Amino acid sequence: MSLGNKPMQCSFHFRIRSSDLVVCQFGTMFFSDKLASFREAARVLRPQGVYLFVVWGDWNEMERAPLAIAARVVGNILQCDPALLVNPPYLDETDIRRDLKAATFGRVEVELIEQPAAAASAREAAFATVNASLIRTVVERMHPKRLHESIDAVERALIAQFGTGEINGATNALVIAAKKSLD
Repeated sequence: MSLGNKPMQCSFHFRIRSSDLVVCQFGTMFFSDKLASFREAARVLRPQGVYLFVVWGDWNEMERAPLAIAARVVGNILQCDPALLVNPPYLDETDIRRDLKAATFGRVEVELIEQPAAAASAREAAFATVNASLIRTVVERMHPKRLHESIDAVERALIAQFGTGEINGATNALVIAAKKSLD
């Protein structure tokens, strides 16, 4: 995989049919050419090998997710679409199945899971959600002097939703297991 000022590309340095399993955790949605990434996974998988990957669910439906709350708050501060502050969406099951089929995958299983998103305090959650996500990148690019303001505003929003104690939110994701067809 290579990163730079060009679209993200995916290229494994493995022999053809050399693996039984390829795993990608929360990366697929960033690939500019998802079909090419699926074909590359299929290339290195043996017949009946499994490509297992995870993508975030719909942030608009995660009312209790600290990161979704942070994106809404910071989006308001920066006067931008909160969707710009989280990962690009790739969550339509029909699209995912179509793309995997085009890349020679047969059976595809998709499971929506919900996991806890917890922190010891609203401050800890605000700091983590702003600094360890795309939010920080966008804030620093658009209004670098507003980073601390953003963290403070997210903390207030989290206190308003969860109170002053521990933060016990939830996020969801799609777990996809695609089995390569027989050659």
